[in-house]
Amino acid sequence: MHCPICDYENLPGVDQCGDCGWEIGDADVPTPTDALSALLLETQIAEIATPAPLCIDVDAPVAVALDLMREHNIRALIVMQEGALVGILTERDLILKLDPWDPGTTRLVSDLMTPNPIVVKPEDTLGTAVHRLCVDNVRFLPVVDDQRVVGIVALRDVLHRLVPTLTG
Repeated sequence: MHCPICDYENLPGVDQCGDCGWEIGDADVPTPTDALSALLLETQIAEIATPAPLCIDVDAPVAVALDLMREHNIRALIVMQEGALVGILTERDLILKLDPWDPGTTRLVSDLMTPNPIVVKPEDTLGTAVHRLCVDNVRFLPVVDDQRVVGIVALRDVLHRLVPTLTG
């Protein structure tokens, strides 16, 4: 992003020019030009997130996690420790990390979860979710507001919101 005052080439996303100190935080914010870009730039995560996602304790047995996922027909659980987000357990974690040939082994959620998941905020945009899902190659994004998990966004949620615009 070039500073409009001194023409210094700044890193994308900075709020002040690194040379002259001019406030440039809003200078590179894109404006929607069509229905798709409006959807990506104006829809907030809070509008598409599933509220109150199911959580499980980091020290819970994997069998309990599997039962919860089956019972509620979900593909991811938020993993908590003492009220704080520490990971996410997805169907992909279970498929790739659980050894089905060793039923005698009691595994804990902490053994299979993905620690420190990529998160988004409720006020982030749908475009941010698309970016995070693609760049980080994940299917689920916990939604965190003031260090509290308030929702979860799945790739499926994003596609359900985008497809009508793309096909309509």
